[in-house]
Amino acid sequence: MTESLMAGKWGITGKVWWLFLLIVGLIPILLLPQPVLAQERQTDMSLRLVPNRAGLIEVEPGKDNLLFLEINNIGKNAITDIKLSSDKPGGWVIGFKPNVIDSLDPASLQTINVNIRTPANAVRGEHSINIIAEAKEIRKVENFTITVRAAFLSLRLLSPDRVDFPSEVRAGQDNALVLEVNNIGNKVVTDIKLSSDTPGWVISFSPNRIDSLAPGNLQTVSVLIRPPATATKERSEVTITVEANEIQQKTSLSVTVKPAQVWLWVWIIAGVVVIAGFVLIYLRFGRQ
Repeated sequence: MTESLMAGKWGITGKVWWLFLLIVGLIPILLLPQPVLAQERQTDMSLRLVPNRAGLIEVEPGKDNLLFLEINNIGKNAITDIKLSSDKPGGWVIGFKPNVIDSLDPASLQTINVNIRTPANAVRGEHSINIIAEAKEIRKVENFTITVRAAFLSLRLLSPDRVDFPSEVRAGQDNALVLEVNNIGNKVVTDIKLSSDTPGWVISFSPNRIDSLAPGNLQTVSVLIRPPATATKERSEVTITVEANEIQQKTSLSVTVKPAQVWLWVWIIAGVVVIAGFVLIYLRFGRQ
């Protein structure tokens, strides 16, 4: 009987004791951290590297690659003096322009240019980088996966005698040029189709399809380019599309456009007419 009473007494006491500890523990949680937690919720930002159409963030090894970083103030307070930096693999160069944002108001977004250059021998595949945005009010670190392309083709447009850039074309007529297609990746590229959709230009390739191109190999393709007869810009861009089983890419190449020969003849004929007019006037009035 006594033992039962003691057990009951200690059982009640234990419950009271635990209830007391619970209340004591909740007091600082309820009273102290709330302003801090509220402040954290009111000051926040998100970082987003804009992917390509395939949903990937890709770079070409050994070259400057321009990407875009979106910084969004998703809190309720302004964020000031935001400095951008990165943790990156060895040999990588990552630059931000601008690299400091003076102030970002709530619900505001700013887009930053990000230039990423990897070593030419960078391992193809996925790499991890951290982008750090450090402000007076908050520090944000976001991890991104960057894909170094395993398959990539470089294109170079040359004159028939292999003279490098700039290639010259005559407006309004077919111009024979040479396109070098070079596999600079570490993966075989198969079923390569070449095309161009440069507005107003007629561009054809022979052949317009390459069955396969191994890493380090190059193939030459004949190209006929006909600019519009009215083209007058000396420097123009033509876009060449490459579609293969492994990749899809667009490359812009520069050409120098010379005026159509018809305009040359127009100026020559106009000059002859003017000279003939002066001669006739001289013969007619010179005798009087």
